[in-house]
Amino acid sequence: MSTKERYDRRLNKLKNERETWVNHWKDINDYLVPRRGRFLTSERNKGDKKNDKIIDSEATQAVNILVSGLMSGVTSPARKWFRLVTPDPDLREFGPVKEWLNMVETVMYDVFTASNLYTVLPYVYEEMALYGTAAIHQLDDFESVARFQVYPTGEYSIAQDHHYQVNTIYREVEQTVEQLVTKYGYEKCSGHVKRAYDKGDMDLWIETVHLIEPNPDGDSDSPFTKDMPYRSVCYEKGADGPEDFLEVSGYPEFPVFAPRWHIQPPDVYGRSPGMDCLGDVKQLQDQQKKKSQAIAKLVNPPMVGPSSLKNQRMSTLPGDVTFVDTAQGAVGFQPAYRVEPRLNDMLVDIQDVRDRIRRAFYADLFLLMTSSDRRQITATEIDSRESEKLLVLGPLMGRLDRHLLSPLCEKTFKRITSLGLVPPAPQELQGSELKTEFLSVMAMAQKAQGVLGIQEAAGFVGNMAQIQPDVIDKMDFDQAVDEFAAMRGLPPGVIRNDDDVVELRDQRQQQMQMQQMAAMGQQAAEGAKTLSDTQTNERNMLTDILGGNMGTAPPTADEMAI
Repeated sequence: MSTKERYDRRLNKLKNERETWVNHWKDINDYLVPRRGRFLTSERNKGDKKNDKIIDSEATQAVNILVSGLMSGVTSPARKWFRLVTPDPDLREFGPVKEWLNMVETVMYDVFTASNLYTVLPYVYEEMALYGTAAIHQLDDFESVARFQVYPTGEYSIAQDHHYQVNTIYREVEQTVEQLVTKYGYEKCSGHVKRAYDKGDMDLWIETVHLIEPNPDGDSDSPFTKDMPYRSVCYEKGADGPEDFLEVSGYPEFPVFAPRWHIQPPDVYGRSPGMDCLGDVKQLQDQQKKKSQAIAKLVNPPMVGPSSLKNQRMSTLPGDVTFVDTAQGAVGFQPAYRVEPRLNDMLVDIQDVRDRIRRAFYADLFLLMTSSDRRQITATEIDSRESEKLLVLGPLMGRLDRHLLSPLCEKTFKRITSLGLVPPAPQELQGSELKTEFLSVMAMAQKAQGVLGIQEAAGFVGNMAQIQPDVIDKMDFDQAVDEFAAMRGLPPGVIRNDDDVVELRDQRQQQMQMQQMAAMGQQAAEGAKTLSDTQTNERNMLTDILGGNMGTAPPTADEMAI
């Protein structure tokens, strides 16, 4: 068996494993987002109308709200959503380490902004919310350092290792002749592609296979990319030669992130809110269709009339007249039956289904701030309610951090350090591990209870100190400030490190001592002046004190010196 045949065989096995999910995904496409997903390689540039099954777009709008909420609440480009920290709390407070980490974070944010990350992340969240699984490929780029590509559901098949981490992806994708020749070179292409290129048929679509999988004999120290721990192979499907490949390369680590909304091992593909509420979405479309039919029968009912009208002009237009000659006992031109739909009851039931769909996609959560009546509740109460509601997304946040955001930051960190975009780490940080801490709105909501605990403890100690002042020694307020700043994600320059605080307090103590000495000197001088201004007969109080009795002459300068 040739290498290409082995790849084709595994591709077919992975497709068969995925097949049981496809019908479910297609249903989601039909009723929520008709233009997402690629279940056939030929599904491209199709402008046909595809939303015939969507009458009420409530579910589609709820998906958009969810995607926007995740984008702004998890990876907003307008605010910091992660930072690098050391596990050692003492090292974390060391000035040079804080400065270096802050500089590295700035470079990483610049890389993300210059790349297309913030453009493709909404598609990642949408794929997760609809199909339960997303796939985003991080590619090295010489202009923007990194570039990202999202693969649509149905185009790829994945597999996972014994830790249930995705480590394999196979894709079937069509590329034009021009794309193949430009990307891989004329000599790498098959005879079929070369002939098409020579004839100028640049837009002919060619089916290709791209795979990334573990390389059992891979070595991350190898000078050849094809010998890396993960191999990447691209070839034309059904090409002339059994061992002809467009490209054979590799990666030191798996470059595709495959976050899943909810995963039940050993399943490879995840479950999604779109799957959970698909029945509600179908019910909503059916209800809206029947409501429309009921209204149509109400305003334009089916009619009956005498047989004499069979070949006569009849009309149901407003203000028009249909002439009927009625015999005794015969009926005229009238509705076949009376339609009196209970529209209010139907609207209540429809609204109930809409609410279930919105809850499934957490639309009410992300619209909490705009739907709250701010005239009756305070901003603090709104923040508290929002934090409590955001806790329901805790498991999702954990999976996002573990399968998407942490690997993304880690890979980008390695990329910028390998390119020399940041100076070497301080000596104190050499050999230490770094971890990513998230500062987004939703990450902060997970920590909100800790922040409230610190605030309540500080308030409680302050109240108790009014009764028993010594109790204030029980709480380490410096550490409380550090913990509060970490939970709220404050910039490192806002909170001074411990060494700077000690130095600042020593300086303040010295200044206070100097001020006290100056005040004592000033007080002594003013006392002496007061005594000298106090007259006693022909002398003053100061001379009396210095001279002893009033009849005794004041001491001379030499005597005072003695």
